[in-house]
Amino acid sequence: MKTRDVGLLFLLASFWGASFIFIGISAPLLGPFVLVFVRTSVAAVMLIAYARATGQSISLRQHGWKFLLLGLLNVAIPFALISTAELHISSAMASILNATTPLWGALVVAVWMKEALTPTRIAGLLIGIVGVGIVVGLQPEEVTTWFILGVVMMVTASFFYAVGTAYGKTNFKGTAPISMAIGQVSAGALIMLPLAVTNPPTQPITTEVIVSMLLLSVVSTAIAYLIYFTLLSSAGATNTMTVTFLSPFFSIFWAWLFLGETIGIMQFVGLLVILSGLFLVTGYRPPFLMRRTATA
Repeated sequence: MKTRDVGLLFLLASFWGASFIFIGISAPLLGPFVLVFVRTSVAAVMLIAYARATGQSISLRQHGWKFLLLGLLNVAIPFALISTAELHISSAMASILNATTPLWGALVVAVWMKEALTPTRIAGLLIGIVGVGIVVGLQPEEVTTWFILGVVMMVTASFFYAVGTAYGKTNFKGTAPISMAIGQVSAGALIMLPLAVTNPPTQPITTEVIVSMLLLSVVSTAIAYLIYFTLLSSAGATNTMTVTFLSPFFSIFWAWLFLGETIGIMQFVGLLVILSGLFLVTGYRPPFLMRRTATA
């Protein structure tokens, strides 16, 4: 994995880490279906405007139904499941369960894409999950029927992310990231439209929710998916999915920076553990460490 890819991985993690905050603010008022529809439709409009403004061509027709399936696997289903789950479980628990995505992904790409699942990679994935647990400092939660359903929803969403990532990697070779992003979120919006129409919000929309949805749609979806598909093309499916290890740290960091929540030494200890796992999974070594090894 190249240094540029690692930088993009951290940037993507910072954007997706913020999404937990935006969803937590918006989901109780909008409901999961309206939230996902607004998120994807606004992202699609912004991406199309960006493509037009920068003179980039959009190629969607040649992959028509494939984009529909990608939008279902990688957007509509997991977005709706996560937005519903966060109504019943804490963001910390959601972060832990979302971090199982690379584990599911390693299994999916090993079977589907014949990508080697080495002992070193397995160890790195497990270490990454341990690091996420340290970062979020998971607290006991009351085990109710809705809590169990929330856990099942998050695990299922993580599985669909893994399948969607592998599907995108194998079926859209040579497709530009901008086309991938537009095709996926547009398909997701189309799929969610009937559910959004039949499940409208029952409370007035607040300014806080409007701002949260704009940030969720533009930053954590439109821009994030441009980075995601760039990474998928250059770094591979398993490496890209390790972003879910880093996202919980950034979720806590943004909450500390903007919401006044606490952040302590254990969050940084957890981050170091996560980085150790990432090094094992991706095989990446910082340039300064490579130079030191070469001169030793």
